[in-house]
Amino acid sequence: MMKLAKIYSALIAICFLTSLCLAQDTPPTPGYTKSEKQSKEELKKRQKEQKEKSKQDKKARKEEDKRKKESAPYPIETTYDKFADTTTVGTGFRIVEFDLNQSLRLEAYFYSFYKFKGIQNNSSGQSRILIKYTLFNTLSPLANNNLIFLVDGTPIDLGEMPILSTERVSTYIIVYIGKNVSPEVLEKIANANIVEGRLGSGIEFQFKEKQISTLRKFTEQIGVK
Repeated sequence: MMKLAKIYSALIAICFLTSLCLAQDTPPTPGYTKSEKQSKEELKKRQKEQKEKSKQDKKARKEEDKRKKESAPYPIETTYDKFADTTTVGTGFRIVEFDLNQSLRLEAYFYSFYKFKGIQNNSSGQSRILIKYTLFNTLSPLANNNLIFLVDGTPIDLGEMPILSTERVSTYIIVYIGKNVSPEVLEKIANANIVEGRLGSGIEFQFKEKQISTLRKFTEQIGVK
């Protein structure tokens, strides 16, 4: 009996050691620990955020490039009307994009023209300033079309700008307002360092350096210095 007890005890010990060894040799269950899973989720989240930020930065750069392109001055153009025997010199550029309220947005362009008889430039021509503005989500023009400039801090008030024409398209209206001005007005604007303006009740804008430089070349071309 003693021998059987010893054998039985030895067998129990062997079984215990065998099960322990098997437990140690058993490969881990496939999958991730909690910390590894969290790390992977955080990595995915960071990658998604970086991708979204990159997308937003690209969109912002594209919009900025668009604004720069749209505000760039047009080349100074000269056209001759052989039927009227008149020559027109002109240039222009976008001056402002303005939200009047949550639903009403305005975009405006400035143009300057000089028109004279014949082909040869002469001092008897007529200078004109024209503003083209587009109002979105309405078919009515501004109630107030006053235009005033601050040229190096000195006001040049052109008063009410008459509506020359309008064009209604679907949900927006294009309005042309203009007035003849003396060559001295163009000269003051072109030779200024800072040109600010206000259209209507509170639509303010400021000419960029390249825009002023183009106006300066324009006045030189038409003989106003």
